[in-house]
Amino acid sequence: MKMEAYFRLPDGKQSFSPFDGECKESFASGIDVLFEFGIVQHIPWTWVTTVNGKLVLDQEASDGQEVKKEEELRMQKEEQEKRHKLLRLGKFLQNKTMHAFRRDARAIRREHAERVKQQEEEQQRKEAEQRRKEEEQRRREHQEQQRTCTL
Repeated sequence: MKMEAYFRLPDGKQSFSPFDGECKESFASGIDVLFEFGIVQHIPWTWVTTVNGKLVLDQEASDGQEVKKEEELRMQKEEQEKRHKLLRLGKFLQNKTMHAFRRDARAIRREHAERVKQQEEEQQRKEAEQRRKEEEQRRREHQEQQRTCTL
């Protein structure tokens, strides 16, 4: 029976990628595979990837993948929670600084309005004083004219 399986390296680990081979004998502990390059090895069932071109699903590997996926989902959820927390903190800080800017702007506008009001009042007093002086001057001139006319 044709198959693809990982090859056992001299250090006992599996090869990086699977190789083509044929099943020579199968046992409960594993399978003897004659690889295409002429070597027969006894390997565990979990190292077999395909049999007659059909993918072999390893229950332990799929359980490991499920655990890995669950861990990835948990990590993603934690990252999303951290991101959400940072976004809320950023929004809070932004609102706080904008409030301070608005408060400062209002205070500046209020101070400016008070200065403008004081300047206008000062200008009105000066104009009123000028009008009063002009009116007094006209009255004096008028009184002098009346005195001179009567004399």
